[in-house]
Amino acid sequence: MEEEKHFIKVQIAGKIFKFNLRPEEEEMFRAAVKMVKELFENNKSKYKMSADIDALAVAAVHIGLELYKERKENPTKDIINRLKTLDNQLDEYIENGR
Repeated sequence: MEEEKHFIKVQIAGKIFKFNLRPEEEEMFRAAVKMVKELFENNKSKYKMSADIDALAVAAVHIGLELYKERKENPTKDIINRLKTLDNQLDEYIENGR
Protein backbone atom coordinates (compact mmCIF):
# COMPACT_ATOMS: atom_id res chain seq x y z
CA MET A 1 0.00 0.00 0.00
CA GLU A 2 1.34 3.40 -0.96
CA GLU A 3 1.87 5.97 1.80
CA GLU A 4 -0.79 8.64 2.03
CA LYS A 5 0.51 12.08 1.12
CA HIS A 6 -1.12 15.45 0.88
CA PHE A 7 -0.27 18.77 -0.68
CA ILE A 8 0.49 21.86 1.31
CA LYS A 9 1.08 25.37 0.05
CA VAL A 10 3.65 27.72 1.50
CA GLN A 11 4.56 31.25 0.59
CA ILE A 12 8.18 32.35 0.51
CA ALA A 13 9.36 35.68 -0.89
CA GLY A 14 5.89 36.40 -2.24
CA LYS A 15 5.67 33.17 -4.22
CA ILE A 16 3.45 30.18 -3.57
CA PHE A 17 5.04 26.73 -3.57
CA LYS A 18 3.21 23.40 -3.36
CA PHE A 19 4.74 20.35 -1.72
CA ASN A 20 3.59 16.75 -1.48
CA LEU A 21 4.27 15.45 2.05
CA ARG A 22 3.45 12.61 4.37
CA PRO A 23 1.36 13.86 7.32
CA GLU A 24 4.16 13.16 9.83
CA GLU A 25 6.54 15.41 7.85
CA GLU A 26 4.33 18.49 7.88
CA GLU A 27 5.27 19.94 11.27
CA MET A 28 9.01 19.67 10.61
CA PHE A 29 8.56 21.00 7.09
CA ARG A 30 6.59 24.05 8.27
CA ALA A 31 9.27 24.75 10.90
CA ALA A 32 11.93 24.67 8.17
CA VAL A 33 9.87 27.02 6.00
CA LYS A 34 9.49 29.37 8.97
CA MET A 35 13.29 29.37 9.41
CA VAL A 36 13.84 30.20 5.74
CA LYS A 37 11.27 33.00 5.88
CA GLU A 38 12.86 34.48 8.99
CA LEU A 39 16.33 34.37 7.46
CA PHE A 40 14.96 35.89 4.26
CA GLU A 41 13.31 38.79 6.09
CA ASN A 42 16.33 39.31 8.33
CA ASN A 43 18.69 39.42 5.34
CA LYS A 44 16.48 41.88 3.47
CA SER A 45 16.41 44.31 6.37
CA LYS A 46 19.91 43.77 7.78
CA TYR A 47 21.73 43.97 4.46
CA LYS A 48 19.18 46.31 2.81
CA MET A 49 18.64 43.90 -0.06
CA SER A 50 15.98 44.92 -2.54
CA ALA A 51 16.16 41.78 -4.68
CA ASP A 52 14.40 38.78 -3.14
CA ILE A 53 16.73 36.37 -4.91
CA ASP A 54 19.74 37.92 -3.15
CA ALA A 55 18.14 37.58 0.29
CA LEU A 56 17.16 33.98 -0.49
CA ALA A 57 20.70 33.17 -1.68
CA VAL A 58 22.20 34.51 1.56
CA ALA A 59 19.62 32.49 3.54
CA ALA A 60 20.63 29.37 1.60
CA VAL A 61 24.29 29.99 2.43
CA HIS A 62 23.46 30.39 6.14
CA ILE A 63 21.48 27.14 6.15
CA GLY A 64 24.17 25.33 4.17
CA LEU A 65 26.83 26.52 6.60
CA GLU A 66 24.84 25.25 9.59
CA LEU A 67 24.33 21.89 7.89
CA TYR A 68 28.01 21.66 7.03
CA LYS A 69 29.04 22.46 10.61
CA GLU A 70 26.68 19.85 12.01
CA ARG A 71 27.87 17.16 9.59
CA LYS A 72 31.51 17.98 10.32
CA GLU A 73 30.99 17.90 14.10
CA ASN A 74 28.93 14.70 14.01
CA PRO A 75 29.52 12.85 10.73
CA THR A 76 27.78 9.65 11.84
CA LYS A 77 24.55 11.35 12.91
CA ASP A 78 23.08 11.22 9.41
CA ILE A 79 23.92 7.54 9.05
CA ILE A 80 22.44 6.76 12.46
CA ASN A 81 19.23 8.61 11.59
CA ARG A 82 18.93 6.73 8.30
CA LEU A 83 19.48 3.41 10.07
CA LYS A 84 16.80 4.28 12.65
CA THR A 85 14.38 5.12 9.84
CA LEU A 86 15.17 1.84 8.10
CA ASP A 87 14.73 -0.06 11.38
CA ASN A 88 11.32 1.57 11.92
CA GLN A 89 10.27 0.74 8.37
CA LEU A 90 11.33 -2.90 8.83
CA ASP A 91 9.42 -3.12 12.14
CA GLU A 92 6.33 -1.71 10.44
CA TYR A 93 6.73 -4.13 7.55
CA ILE A 94 7.03 -7.11 9.90
CA GLU A 95 4.07 -5.99 12.04
CA ASN A 96 1.82 -5.55 9.02
CA GLY A 97 2.96 -8.79 7.43
CA ARG A 98 3.84 -7.13 4.14
